[in-house]
Amino acid sequence: MGLFAILAVVFFCITFLTTKERIQPDPSQKSSLGQDLKDLGKNIPWVILFLVTVLIFIGLSIRSATMLYYFKYCAGNENLFSPFNIVGVMCSTAMVKRYGSKNLFIGALALSAAFAGMLILVPATSVPLVFGLEALRQFAWGLTAPLLWAMMADVADFSEWKTGRRATAMVFAATVFGLKAGLSIGRAIASWILSLFGYVPNAAQTADSILGIKLLASVFTAVAFFLGVACLFFYKIDAATGGRMAEELNERRKKYAS
Repeated sequence: MGLFAILAVVFFCITFLTTKERIQPDPSQKSSLGQDLKDLGKNIPWVILFLVTVLIFIGLSIRSATMLYYFKYCAGNENLFSPFNIVGVMCSTAMVKRYGSKNLFIGALALSAAFAGMLILVPATSVPLVFGLEALRQFAWGLTAPLLWAMMADVADFSEWKTGRRATAMVFAATVFGLKAGLSIGRAIASWILSLFGYVPNAAQTADSILGIKLLASVFTAVAFFLGVACLFFYKIDAATGGRMAEELNERRKKYAS
């Protein structure tokens, strides 16, 4: 952890010192926290993205809080716990160009939910099947991982497009707040459910506590993801809207620059 902390400080400093502002806001725009918050509340795509962020991170938090227990108490080997999502992340950009951010997000998140939910049907001791489902789920989730951050930029542009005011920092910060809230709520749900089913740390588990662990790793995670999918259907920034926004905003910024 000490090594990671040192590396993080170094990379944060490099990021800060080498990042340059490429998009200039309206020079007549005045900073106003109150107005930024009002604009945020009226930005429907941001509201949808905020809800999606909360829901998917509830699901991720439930899953991450549970899978170690799943492998330890259900599969009988906690050392089997491992990630597979990096391949999906690497494929995401190419697939966005073909299907668009919204469509890819809906499809990949739905697949991730389905693969998570199917875990309840697989015996925990069938390690190849468990690994196969988990590899598919993490690949599908990996496809969505870069999309959330790209869509944050889209909703920031949408706000500027509609209001004439740019508040990128507020849009990103408020969405990341939803991320943190989702993580916290997910951990709380996992703790409550484990307690409800009688989980006792570092002890032989009852049939009820094993069932609770399996439900958290599958059904509860899938429900959170599917709710996120449902919200995404109301997200209205598609490729055509994004192109129109970019074109009109570029024309405005040329006027600001002159």
